[in-house]
Amino acid sequence: MIDPISEFHEGKVISKQFQLVSIDERIASTGSKYYIFHLKDDTGKISGFYFQSIDKEVFEKLKNVNIVFIEGIVEKDKNSELVIKITHFKGIDKKEDIRKEDIFKREDNIEVYWKELEKLIDLVDDGEIKKLLTIIFSHEKIRERYSEYPAAKSVHHIKLGGLLRHTIEVAKIAYNIYKVFPDKLDKSLLIAGALLHDLGKIEEYEVYYDREITDRGRFLGHIIMGVMRVRDVIKKIGDFSPKKAVLLEHIILSHHGRLEYNSPVVPLIPEAFIIHYADEISTKLDIFDIQKEKNNKEENWSNYVRSIERKLYIGDYNDLK
Repeated sequence: MIDPISEFHEGKVISKQFQLVSIDERIASTGSKYYIFHLKDDTGKISGFYFQSIDKEVFEKLKNVNIVFIEGIVEKDKNSELVIKITHFKGIDKKEDIRKEDIFKREDNIEVYWKELEKLIDLVDDGEIKKLLTIIFSHEKIRERYSEYPAAKSVHHIKLGGLLRHTIEVAKIAYNIYKVFPDKLDKSLLIAGALLHDLGKIEEYEVYYDREITDRGRFLGHIIMGVMRVRDVIKKIGDFSPKKAVLLEHIILSHHGRLEYNSPVVPLIPEAFIIHYADEISTKLDIFDIQKEKNNKEENWSNYVRSIERKLYIGDYNDLK
């Protein structure tokens, strides 16, 4: 990430895009107007102050802008809080002009994860399933979106490329469970289910102004869209076992584990149970990481985490009282 807010210091020169939370117009004691830009990126929030006049039409447009380019210098206000004294700004209203690296954190090891995915596909013994995986994960647009998209909007694996990292984690957990129970599990089905379980998220999400859910994603959800995409590829392959197709679809459909968690069906085969729990393990461990990053006060306990309805212990075990 370029110039994260968390690393700002007094005197730092700023030339960066931010998410614009809001903008306020204020009147100084001298009677002149000034403006407060409320800014954020993935690492924090900061206020920016602009002391020159802004045309009324420009100000009204800024109220509807999500991304703003800011030039200025970091100073300390009277409360010793870091702020930006803005010298120049520009609202960004075209998606193609957004510099994601200014705003969003990114996974560090994207190429490594792709190599791991290719190794996992190589482990698949079933020729039909391997062909399906090869077609899907060699598609340029699919690779691009796995590398760019998060696995969730806010709960877990939210960095750019988080979808790819989460997918690899789930597949590696599942494969390691297979090595404990090789006589009870179908290795090819298990690896394929793990790699495909969140395929629909490449259509459920998009990342421009923020991590956003698409209209199609809200109407259908990633589980259904994932099954639809797998079916489309299977139709193009043509000669694919209907039984294997049903089992793969079942794993995708059931990977949330329970009907109340938006799974259309619950797991009914061993491989589906394993993918569900592998998904849970990857998700929950990343929630711990996110909470540790948020813990600026270096406390041992997180704030209440709504997604799992509890506070989490995020301190060093040696600090237990």
